Amino acid sequence: MSIKHLEWDSNFFKIKIGLLHSDKDIHLETENFDLIYVSGNYPVNLSSPFKNSFSNTKRVYQKQILNYTEVDSTNIKSFSKKHHSITQIQKIAYESGKYSRFKLDPNFSLDEFQRMYNQWIENSILKKNAKDLWVYEESEIIKGIISFDVDDNITKIGLLGVLPQFQGQGIGNKLLKSVENWCFSQKITELQIPTQSENKPACIFYDSKGYKSIFEQKISHYWKK
Repeated sequence: MSIKHLEWDSNFFKIKIGLLHSDKDIHLETENFDLIYVSGNYPVNLSSPFKNSFSNTKRVYQKQILNYTEVDSTNIKSFSKKHHSITQIQKIAYESGKYSRFKLDPNFSLDEFQRMYNQWIENSILKKNAKDLWVYEESEIIKGIISFDVDDNITKIGLLGVLPQFQGQGIGNKLLKSVENWCFSQKITELQIPTQSENKPACIFYDSKGYKSIFEQKISHYWKK
């Protein structure tokens, strides 16, 4: 078993980052890494001077899409650089990522977290990591966003967020139901949504919409002291 070098993460954060999938208690030399992501529920013994600074649990929800659901999608449109503000989109992306390990690990700066989500938005707009990015716009204000991609005939949500002042108004539900209806129209029967088990509001929301948790995995950050 070895530590995999993560080229994109390393280039983006300008440090050497590796990934280790832990399926048993192991001891590994850490070569020259600055940060190692460890995924799995087993303990690891990394050579000094690494320290576990942060951990959370990735959770994936899934739902079978077998029916069309009536939903008011009047205010939902595909993002357009010509008609929509990227700045507004970015603010919602930051809100959607407030439970992200890149936001909560104190070793990452706020600027690094925001740059990462800005890149995520840009890649979604260019459709590098998303089939589409939809916005919920009302009175020329973008109040919510949702991005999604399709992999092996499974639709996967990337970002789903609503500005804090507009939460509780059913906007997230309309965005999610609209993607579900899109899946139904494309004859795609599975929709998955990743989140963190620590994100209790999101978990409660997905539970209430008929989604079931199908996967959980602890992810820890081991930083070189």
